[in-house]
Amino acid sequence: MVERLIDRGVELSTETELGDSAIYIAGRCQDPEVIKLLLDNGANVNDRGGKHYEDRWDWLQRTEYNATPLHRAAENGRTETARLLIEASADVNSVDGSGVSVLERAVNSEKAELIRLLIDAGVGLIIHDNTASGLLMVAVRSPGPDAIYLVNHLLEKGIDVNVRYKGYYGTALYYVAWDGDIDMARHLLENGARIEEADDHGKTALSRLGSMGV
Repeated sequence: MVERLIDRGVELSTETELGDSAIYIAGRCQDPEVIKLLLDNGANVNDRGGKHYEDRWDWLQRTEYNATPLHRAAENGRTETARLLIEASADVNSVDGSGVSVLERAVNSEKAELIRLLIDAGVGLIIHDNTASGLLMVAVRSPGPDAIYLVNHLLEKGIDVNVRYKGYYGTALYYVAWDGDIDMARHLLENGARIEEADDHGKTALSRLGSMGV
C-alpha cells in the first residue's frame, strides 16, 4: 500500500490534521521495511509528529506532542525500526515537546536490546531519577550478555547502584534477589549495592540473599 501511494506521487511530507507525517506514524510499525521504503524515498528521518497536539487533551500532549519517529519506535519497543532510523542519522538525543527523551521512551518498552542499541549509538544519560532506576531494572533483568554489559555501562556513567525504582520501590539488588539471580546479585554487591537497603515497606534483599547463599 505504501509503495503504491509513493508510486502515485503522494507527497511524503503530507501531514494529518494533528501534524503527523507518514514516517512519524510508521515509527511504531512492526514492519521496519515500511520505514526503509519511506527513507529510501526521501522522508525526513527526524520529522516531528503531533505538531498540533498542544490543543488536545493533556495525555496526548504528554505522549505524542512534537515527538520524532525514533521516539515512536522506542516507546513501542521496535528495535529493528529504531536501528534503521539510527543508521539514517536519527537524533538519538532528541526530546519531545514535553521534554521526554528517546531513552526515557525506550525504558518504558523494557527492551534491553533496544536500550543497548541507543547506548551504542551514543545516547546521553542525563536523565531523571525515575528513568535511571528504570534503566537499571531493565538491565539487571535482561537475558544473556546484555545484562552485565548494560549494568556496567550505566554504573560507569554515574547511575547509582542503590537508586530505588520510581523513588520508593526496592533497589536493583532487591529485585534481583527476589528473581533468584545469584550471579547478578554478586555483581551488584561487588559494585557497591547495599544489602540492607529497604523499600517503603521495610523489605530488604538481605533475607532473600541469605537463603541463596550469596
